[in-house]
Amino acid sequence: MSLRLFLVLFFTSVMSLVSYGQQVRFEVINTPEVVAVGEVFRIEFNVNTTKPDKFTPPKFKGINVIAGPSEFKSTEIINGNRTDQYSFVYVVSIDSAGTYTIPPAEISFDGKSYKTKEFKIKAIVESNNNQQRQSQETSQNRNNQKKTISSDDVVFRLIPSKSTVYRGEPIIVSIKLYTRVPLSGINGVKLAAFNGFWTQRIDDATETEWVRETFNGKIYNSATVAQYLLYPQNAGKIEIEQCAINVVVQKEVERSRTQSIFDMFDMPMYETYQLPLKTKPVTITVKELPAGAPAGFNGAVGQFSISADINPHSMSANSAGTYTLKLSGTGNMSTIQAPKIEFPQTFEVYNAKVVDKLQNSLGGTSGTKHFEYPFIPRAEGDYTIAPFKFSYFDTAKNKYVTLSTESFDLKITADLSSTERSSGLVSGISKEDLKILGEDIRYINTAPLRLMPKGYFFVGTVWYFVILALIILAFVVTVIIIQRTIKMRGNQSLMKGRAAGKRALKRFKKAESDMTAGNEKEFYAEMLRALWGYISDKLDIPQSQLTKENILEKMTNKGISNELGSEYMNVISECEFAQYAPVQSSIMRELFDRSSKLIVEIESKITTKK
Repeated sequence: MSLRLFLVLFFTSVMSLVSYGQQVRFEVINTPEVVAVGEVFRIEFNVNTTKPDKFTPPKFKGINVIAGPSEFKSTEIINGNRTDQYSFVYVVSIDSAGTYTIPPAEISFDGKSYKTKEFKIKAIVESNNNQQRQSQETSQNRNNQKKTISSDDVVFRLIPSKSTVYRGEPIIVSIKLYTRVPLSGINGVKLAAFNGFWTQRIDDATETEWVRETFNGKIYNSATVAQYLLYPQNAGKIEIEQCAINVVVQKEVERSRTQSIFDMFDMPMYETYQLPLKTKPVTITVKELPAGAPAGFNGAVGQFSISADINPHSMSANSAGTYTLKLSGTGNMSTIQAPKIEFPQTFEVYNAKVVDKLQNSLGGTSGTKHFEYPFIPRAEGDYTIAPFKFSYFDTAKNKYVTLSTESFDLKITADLSSTERSSGLVSGISKEDLKILGEDIRYINTAPLRLMPKGYFFVGTVWYFVILALIILAFVVTVIIIQRTIKMRGNQSLMKGRAAGKRALKRFKKAESDMTAGNEKEFYAEMLRALWGYISDKLDIPQSQLTKENILEKMTNKGISNELGSEYMNVISECEFAQYAPVQSSIMRELFDRSSKLIVEIESKITTKK
């Protein structure tokens, strides 16, 4: 045996042993779950190994086997890691409507047996589809059918999970595209603004997949364009506005005969055209929550649990502690604000820090929220922090539920680090009392005296009036500056509005760098943060009230035209869709330029009005 042949056999054996060491998966893949009666399709059994020692196919009952099994194998070696695939493929059809079960297939590999799971296929008779008539169609009729695209060959739908809910109860809205013809592009997307709802986007899948689905008695390839969690904010009937989209459809056209030798191949020709689509209007009935809400109910809807902790339980006066409230569950957690905790009067309490770990999924918004309350006790003694009661409406039980935390006993000892106590000047008096006593303490002035000659009067001299005028002028200027500073600091909306442009500029620079690097997802995410953040700060609209109606109303009050406002919302919609669209050309530069121009125009309009 030659050395070369020996090395080849040795390498093949080693790589085979590596593949044997991996977990064997034998399964049904690339097989539709829904088919039309008479449709020819594939059933594929796949194993992630080399060729099995034995393959035992299932018994196909009610399924016509046209061809197979055909065997296919593939091998990939990437960075020294070998991946083998071996498939057994059948070409089949079904003559009658119904649900058909494919029993498990079985293989033997390396002395062990493996089986697939039972697989079900549903065969349906499509609407306006007569199999016998189809079998009798001439070739010319079939060609004419190919050249015609029906109005229901491409459908755009907005599908809510519920049509009647309580205020604050989540609704899952899916925006889906259905097609029975080839598509080559999507543009002109306009998603709904979801006015009247608190909106959270669901991004479970890393990429959009096309699947076979039955709708109105026909089989389509469908793709979920976007999914949202909607939390209704007010009771009544709320209509979700229509979503719009333009799809580029490929249609087969008749080929002109040129008496050329190439006419014998009869190659099909296609033309493309844009097809505008809109979703049908959808109305959601929102019921008011039942009467009899417990005291302290703040609108929480879902299923929750709470717990609390305090750290430390024993401490000295003027040292820091933390009270932590943990809220867990599923519901409208994004809208729940930090609750008010009752602390003893001698405790100095600071603003709560909110740390949330929330996830938006098809089950709703779930996770945890931590509310941390830093506090400093200013006087020694024994204190009790009463239990905190949290009330919410449980949609599963259809009633209000009140949860309660435990109470906490705190022992606050004297502040031994205080210099007032250690000096022994004041004993048995707390630091709070010492502050009050300090208001009456006066010390003897030991500075040298400055005496003036007898008979000299500074009052009435020229310098007296000059200094007096300067003092009055300085006082007036200081008062004006202080008042403006207090007004600006107190008016958070004014400060946010002035800084809105700078914040947007920083985000645009980050988006431009992502665009240059070709990071499309990061680019669109940064653009959306810039556009939503700018309009929220500039028009002083809280994030929870960022609806199309509120934005357009605020813009009108600021002297901005409806056309400019609508264009701004269209850019936001296009950025949202471009981030997750299943088929989308690169339009980053166009959206970047349009967004920059719009913000410059809005800034100039608002500045000019001021």
